[in-house]
Amino acid sequence: MKEFDFIHRYIKPIASASGFSQGLSDDAAHIPLAAINGDLVLTLDTIVAGTHFLATDPAESLAKKAIRVNLSDLAAKGAKPMALLLALSLPKGTDEAWLAAFAAGLAEDCVAFDAPLIGGDTTSTDGPLTISVTAIGSVAGARTGLKRSSGRAGQLLCVSGAIGWGWLGLQRALGQLQLPEPQAQQALQHYRMPMPQMALGARLLITSGIGASMDISDGLIADARHLADASGLRAEINAAQVPLASADQPMIEQLTGGDDYQLLFSLDEACLEGLERDFPSVQSIGRLTHGSGIVLLDQTQQPIRLDQEGFVHGS
Repeated sequence: MKEFDFIHRYIKPIASASGFSQGLSDDAAHIPLAAINGDLVLTLDTIVAGTHFLATDPAESLAKKAIRVNLSDLAAKGAKPMALLLALSLPKGTDEAWLAAFAAGLAEDCVAFDAPLIGGDTTSTDGPLTISVTAIGSVAGARTGLKRSSGRAGQLLCVSGAIGWGWLGLQRALGQLQLPEPQAQQALQHYRMPMPQMALGARLLITSGIGASMDISDGLIADARHLADASGLRAEINAAQVPLASADQPMIEQLTGGDDYQLLFSLDEACLEGLERDFPSVQSIGRLTHGSGIVLLDQTQQPIRLDQEGFVHGS
């Protein structure tokens, strides 16, 4: 199918839902400044076949994953989605059934997350399928979005939910791990279509004791280091406190495997109880302290050796 046929048949009906898109009749979308009503927050993530997903993953889930990994970044800033841009590099010979399924997944999540598609680009490639989404969000009023550099020494380190589902799902999809049902389906669902923590992000934005915030994509250990480094502090994580997706699978692999898309944030200890009451899956896993780097502690408060902290691009 030719590029403009694909856009006209499958993409234009999705994009026409937003006035920002100009009905895809122009090369650029227009967002009036009055529509922002606060800070503008922008993020872009690219996912590539063979690196971030399997070429055999369903087309519908790929569209949703591409959207959701970007919305997860908005959630970490406490931002409300406004619009999406899509860049799609399709391997030559991609069949129409795949395109139709991809567009269906795209349309469903645009509606589900109130994140209209307003434009983008489509090309053909001799390389792997590549999907890039730019998510545009806003933080209302005089507030600025949450940052990973705003942690304070003494604050608790917290996660929004269980860590390791992404790694479990990938291993199951590769056929390298046997899991009982329905755990196997839950793992695959999380790996293919992670759920961005939009409601918690919005709550953190208005929590007075909040410090730093980011989403977990490269693995808990790697991203905790990123947060600590940006804040000029040291992250201390108690392994026994981390909620794992599976108690029967290796801990280190779950802590470093990535694709979790939970939120990692620092918080004043006095604020934890109220947050846990409204978001029961939130769990304190350690603290930020003076110093640098990251340490994972066992039950005797001794460091656990880490050969790798998480996913490293270009490795």
